[in-house]
Amino acid sequence: MNQPKTSTLLPYILLLLATLFWSGNNIVARVTVQEVPPFSLTFWRVALALLVLTPFALPGVIRQWDVVKRHWKMVTFLGLLGVPIFNLFLNSAVQFTTAVNASLINGATPVLTVLLGWILYREGFGWRTVIGMVVAFAGITVIVVQGDLGVLRAFSFNPGDLLMLPAILSWAFYTLALRHKPKGLDGLPFLMIMMVVSMPVLAVFYALDLTAGRTFTLTTNNAVAIGYIALFPALLAFAFWNRGIAAVGAARGVQLQYLMPVWGALGGVVFLSEPFERYHWFGIALIFVGVLLATRRKAAQTA
Repeated sequence: MNQPKTSTLLPYILLLLATLFWSGNNIVARVTVQEVPPFSLTFWRVALALLVLTPFALPGVIRQWDVVKRHWKMVTFLGLLGVPIFNLFLNSAVQFTTAVNASLINGATPVLTVLLGWILYREGFGWRTVIGMVVAFAGITVIVVQGDLGVLRAFSFNPGDLLMLPAILSWAFYTLALRHKPKGLDGLPFLMIMMVVSMPVLAVFYALDLTAGRTFTLTTNNAVAIGYIALFPALLAFAFWNRGIAAVGAARGVQLQYLMPVWGALGGVVFLSEPFERYHWFGIALIFVGVLLATRRKAAQTA
């Protein structure tokens, strides 16, 4: 019996929304980071998200505590991998590398995830996936270099790029390791535990900010920004990503990360009054074609 089309599309809609919220995080952070130090911003986004989540998730955590105790090592591993490790490496990298380098290296995450899935789990992938990833990455490149191939000729690695590598590696491992989320542990309790185990690590780096005198004054603008980052990228995006990946698999679902530059470009136009150029159209078209190619086979099979 065929599944309803709505249930087939729902995981992709959730993954799409997750990438949309994370792109919004990049836009907001570009403005907020001028007032709020990166480590402080990371700490407060997770702390506030945890505060919002707790009333909804705590009853489930209590009810499923036996599952948490039996699988505490895996839950802790996933929590550290997905929240502090990725964010701390990423926040450190962008202080030393260029936006072009960071964007291009981050764009390799889907490829890395597919390759690691093949190495660790012998997950197969067809020619559609390979061609789709190539086309989508080409679209990202067009947007990142703003249609100027001279930027690629001037491309060079720097020490900050080395910090980007463990960032994308940790996210690839996290996405693949979601298959090991304990059965019997629901999504919201799982997300709450992830945030709880990440807080001590984030607190240490927040303390380093404070010790170095990197503080900030809470204003209406940055309070709204932190609130958005906590509710959408830190809370809803993670919840949607976890559920979407569980439904369609890491190799297929991670392809939707290629859409982040699309939302970033559109958000820059709408919220930052940035110009929308012809290279945006070309890059976005390539990304959409690539994502459709890379995900089409799975959608056809489950339709």
